[in-house]
Amino acid sequence: EGKDPYKTPLKGKFSYVMMLYDNQFMHFIMTKEWAEANGIRSWADIAARKPKMRLAINRPDNPQTTIGGPYEVMKAYGFTINDVAKWGGSYVLGNSQIGLDALTDDKADVFMNARNLGDSLLKDVASKRPLAWIDGDMAHMQKAAETFHFKADLVPKGTYPFMEKDYPTIRMWVSLLAGAHVPDEVVYKYVKAIAENEARVQSIGGSLKTSFTTAKMATNPANLPYHPGALRYYKEKGLEVLREGRRHRPGGAWLVLIRAGSVFAALYVLWIGALAQIFGTWALNLGISLGWNTLMDFGTWARAFTAQFHLDIAIFIAVTFPIAFLTTTANPTRARLAWTDIALAAISFAVALYYIVLNDRFLNWSRGFSQPTTGDVIAGFTLLALVIELCRRSVGWGLTSLVLVLLVFTVFGHWMPGPLGHDNFGVPYFIEMMTIMRWRRPMRFSSCSSAASMNERAAGSSSSSSRAR
Repeated sequence: EGKDPYKTPLKGKFSYVMMLYDNQFMHFIMTKEWAEANGIRSWADIAARKPKMRLAINRPDNPQTTIGGPYEVMKAYGFTINDVAKWGGSYVLGNSQIGLDALTDDKADVFMNARNLGDSLLKDVASKRPLAWIDGDMAHMQKAAETFHFKADLVPKGTYPFMEKDYPTIRMWVSLLAGAHVPDEVVYKYVKAIAENEARVQSIGGSLKTSFTTAKMATNPANLPYHPGALRYYKEKGLEVLREGRRHRPGGAWLVLIRAGSVFAALYVLWIGALAQIFGTWALNLGISLGWNTLMDFGTWARAFTAQFHLDIAIFIAVTFPIAFLTTTANPTRARLAWTDIALAAISFAVALYYIVLNDRFLNWSRGFSQPTTGDVIAGFTLLALVIELCRRSVGWGLTSLVLVLLVFTVFGHWMPGPLGHDNFGVPYFIEMMTIMRWRRPMRFSSCSSAASMNERAAGSSSSSSRAR
């Protein structure tokens, strides 16, 4: 984008080739001597006390371990890299080896850089100078990590001799890019050689040994366009199709709307799951004691509210499904939302609205007597398809394939021989059990659980036969 320290944008000059590994951890280390002298245990202490420090950190033109790591953590805690100098501090700029040497030689008080977990060089420094990890919290780390699509993670207790508990940090990915001028055939052959020699790549050691896999090569957290040569290989092997979708973070009004919807969905679940009963009971008892009709009316309404499970789930779907489609692309090769994602979000809202509008009919549904209409069947199959697509986008084809197998068995299991066979349920009964009767239980609807429920009936087909009779 041409932001500092870069002078001109680099957009279009590089293309994405592959994920190498995703287990590079930022190390936030301080000497115990400096920490005790300044009363520092955590990032919050640094922000509050503004101590003078000699900070060993990488150069800003190495953005992953500076701009993408410590700089963002500092912002999350309310200060910036420039404040270090304002507090009377100084910098030791350079790679992690230079920073560790500065710690050893008492030329730095604080070290912020990326290293492999359990790094032997850092352990060696710790044997010469008492060290401590700068403590923090996962919420601030996650806020900092999201800027460059990293994630917050914990460094386990005992990773280094001075760690008496788990500490939060930023876990980074490292990827390989190619200049846009590199021929497609060259990149294709390079990706092919790496992908088909996984064991040899892992034998190089370091993070490649513990984190590189062929299956993750197509993962693209950088949101850069794929190099055509790399994309050609991934398509041949189905790597970009078989993986889950890519997380997308909208901006502007969309971001505000999605955040508001997420908060509403969380509060709504809490309300129907527990708070309605708790507050309803309190209000009812207090209203009876004081003789206040308003409190008694509220208590009665709140206690009865959670009985409308069908409406509750429909409202929950109306909020969460559109959010899910607007924050997850169809596959990892797509960096931005397509019109199909927006269409699926709109369709999911429309299906949920269908169930909300017709809630009274579904609330009084009588199994064996009420029959699904054509609209119910269309809405039901549409909802089922939406659930399967969201499952695929979230976890890939592994679990989704299992769900599909169970659904296929449910529909066509009556053709199976022997004990595997079951009665032919028919489309109306299938839709009734998947999207109507299933919703009459509290918050248990999912493609997985519904398919399992139907297969339980398939296993004990006598109940189906008695229903038919």
